[in-house]
Amino acid sequence: MVLAFLVAPGCEPRQALPDSPRLVVLYATCSLNKDFLSPYDAEVAFTPAFERFGSQARVFRRHQTESGQSGTAFASLFSGSQAAVHGVFHHPARLRPELDLVTEVFAEAGYEVHTWLAHPMASAKLGYAQGVPQEGVHGGRLDGADEGLLALLDGVKHDPGARVLLVTNFTLTHGPYRGARLERLCVEHPSRCDVVGDAGFERLRSLYARHHIALSFDFEATVERLGLSESEVDRLRAVTRVLFEASVVELDEEFGELVEAIDSRGLADESVIVFTSDHGEIHFRDNADFHWTHGFQLAPEVLNVALMIRAPGLRPGSHEPVTRSVDVLPTLAGLTRLPSAGSTARGVDLSAALSGAEPAPELLAFSHTAMFPAPWWRQWGDRPVVRRLYPEWNARWMGVGLRSGDFFHELRHLRDGVWSRGVYDLAGDPGKRVNLFDPDDPRHAEMGTHLAQYKEMLTAAAAEGPRGVAPVGEERQLELLRSLGYIE
Repeated sequence: MVLAFLVAPGCEPRQALPDSPRLVVLYATCSLNKDFLSPYDAEVAFTPAFERFGSQARVFRRHQTESGQSGTAFASLFSGSQAAVHGVFHHPARLRPELDLVTEVFAEAGYEVHTWLAHPMASAKLGYAQGVPQEGVHGGRLDGADEGLLALLDGVKHDPGARVLLVTNFTLTHGPYRGARLERLCVEHPSRCDVVGDAGFERLRSLYARHHIALSFDFEATVERLGLSESEVDRLRAVTRVLFEASVVELDEEFGELVEAIDSRGLADESVIVFTSDHGEIHFRDNADFHWTHGFQLAPEVLNVALMIRAPGLRPGSHEPVTRSVDVLPTLAGLTRLPSAGSTARGVDLSAALSGAEPAPELLAFSHTAMFPAPWWRQWGDRPVVRRLYPEWNARWMGVGLRSGDFFHELRHLRDGVWSRGVYDLAGDPGKRVNLFDPDDPRHAEMGTHLAQYKEMLTAAAAEGPRGVAPVGEERQLELLRSLGYIE
């Protein structure tokens, strides 16, 4: 029963009902730590657009992604399935055409579908825009000031029969953090920028940009090699944080422009807008294996991601139960009154629970660490911490976890073939500092059985290799990985 969302069959999609919302937006960014948004932390003052949107939307507090790597996580979000079904264990990889993606589900239901897939690991070229006609595949990010988009929104406004789906993915907050809106952040929120006035700010900013991969995956040796003192490491943490905040300011600006373009045309009550992220981002935590990154550890900052949904008739407020990335597609189909989310979706339609018609289901959210892309492994796989946790480039070393309420259960490799069970209460211990695992606790034993089954299923699926699609060539892999700063 617990693993049913990975293997249960779906239904064939049919036409949308006439009174379905006429505009649907799936807005998915990358590498966003949700605690830098005001709906998730009331003390954040530099995201006014998200604060406004959050006051109009349902804000999901315990939303879990499948994995902290973009190709896998976007495949989960767009297909409503996990890697045992969608087959993406590392990126870059192509999606199989047999999958029913959100774009295909809505196109078959009569929606005009447009995509702006700017994320290089989840692009139209890699199969993430299946079912979209060529004229609906756009380059760049979804821009609320773009004349073509505004004309499209005007068309929806004036044509009562129009049904349109807009899908975008991109990243502004992926490392190395650029801080594009640093000046604006410092002018409007000077208290955030004390470190910017330090004499060594630009030096540490430049140092981080040059050495960010080594600082993430070989921290101690890199700090020693660069001759950084303890106080300089503390300042580096502050520098990277303010750069990330400045990038979030840019994201807030862009998202706000899009929502304003929709609302100013009177479409707020006829639209469903979903904001989410493929995965989160861990910054610096002294007990973490890796810093300023995402995919290769079971970090709450990475796996617990933002999800906000604004829809007609959906009361604003918090949604406290656990939800999963695989549930987004079925829930979006439910909110737009489609009778199906396609034949390969495995998540749960939460629309009835969100409306109050049904109680929210108690869900277990399964996650796993990513497999390293092969070119990355060749450059960085010999670093001590990487080699200790992942002795080989093989799916058998992936760590697995599941969230049940506020408890996170995990199974991960420590060293020399020794695996560790962990249980953490994220409500009181978000940094995973106190392991509560008790081998005599029946609940812990039950969750351990689920983890073992999940890991076995993932490992077996990964061993099958690419299914029905040509692998991405070596040169293209290198190009894409360099574009996000994964390799030098």
